[in-house]
Amino acid sequence: VRCVEGSGAGNIQAFSLNTLAELESQAGQALIRDWKSNEPESLLVVGSHNIINAIPALLVAQQLDLDVVDAAKAVRQFTGLPYRLQYVVTQDDIAFYNDSLATTPEAAAAAIASFPKGSVVLLAGGHDRHVSFEPLAQAVIEYAVSAIILFPPTGSRIQKTIEDLIASKHASHSIQFIPVETMPAAIDHAFKIAQTLKEKNATETTKPVVLLSPAAPSFGTFKDYQDRGDQFIRLAQDLHFK
Repeated sequence: VRCVEGSGAGNIQAFSLNTLAELESQAGQALIRDWKSNEPESLLVVGSHNIINAIPALLVAQQLDLDVVDAAKAVRQFTGLPYRLQYVVTQDDIAFYNDSLATTPEAAAAAIASFPKGSVVLLAGGHDRHVSFEPLAQAVIEYAVSAIILFPPTGSRIQKTIEDLIASKHASHSIQFIPVETMPAAIDHAFKIAQTLKEKNATETTKPVVLLSPAAPSFGTFKDYQDRGDQFIRLAQDLHFK
């Protein structure tokens, strides 16, 4: 964390996972993570980056002479924000997450990294702000995303960025790319692919995840990010009626 000296009246304090270890040592117990695995198993929000996000809350509590253990209990009860890695539903052992507010490649990359390698079927694409999709491509390859459902107009550019990166790395990773025009088509394809992925990995404990994390704004295909996310939620919840 970088702050500008003299930009405010508060104290400037840098923090890292080492800070959390110090707080836990002082408390004599784990606070917001599993002590052995270092994973945020006790948090209701997914993603290891949320451990880092939670540390400032504990530091503020400490500075205010509040009980850090009580502060950690409150943090563990936080369910997250709508459209930000929002858990929607589990259908046929397939979990659906709405991350419609992830309108940058970096945000989508962090979302992908929040789930086990090889588990994600990704929905991405949208309005073109002419940014590089390489951070997204890096995460797709590193976390072995099996399939990507692509919305226009950036869908084709996302696909090319990923294919170019795979070629430059001489990687053997195979990804299924499916262009769609609507959310119903996206959900239909994603659910079928996830079911196939579940059957393929039937002996593994990792369950498939259908993740809407577009890496782009919604304008054009959808009214706004809320419309995009709400369509995703409604259609995912209605799958059990089919």
